[in-house]
Amino acid sequence: MRIEESDTPRSRAVNAVSHLSTGISAALFILCLFLPAYTVFGKLELHSTVGFEVLIIGWFGILDSMLEWYANPLLVISWFLIAFRIRAVGLIFSTGSLYLALSFLGRTQMILDESPHYGNIVSRDLGYWVWIASISFSIAAAVIPLAYNLTRRR
Repeated sequence: MRIEESDTPRSRAVNAVSHLSTGISAALFILCLFLPAYTVFGKLELHSTVGFEVLIIGWFGILDSMLEWYANPLLVISWFLIAFRIRAVGLIFSTGSLYLALSFLGRTQMILDESPHYGNIVSRDLGYWVWIASISFSIAAAVIPLAYNLTRRR
């Protein structure tokens, strides 16, 4: 549901903060693509996986019940919803994205190759945490204007 806002300096500032938060979210998402996301020990060696690699091949995880990758489409949808001021629904998508992304913390193994060989996850690296921060900023982008609208009505 879209809530129309009056055009006051304060509402413009709230919208600006929301747009800035969405921009930061997108920038952090792009940054996480170039950073190591996690490290796996398998085949007697450590293998660090970069975010871009996860983005490209991660959707294959559905074949092995790995739903964490689907946090990405939810995040992108939330950006558009927030940008078009459908923030309540955007918040739902952002929160779903965070839930899926955090579910990766419960995973102990990852597929190493198409065979499939598995390796134990030994660390969640900087790229993963930047990804979580990106999703968190999208939540903030939705929550700030919604909270402003709630307090304004009192």
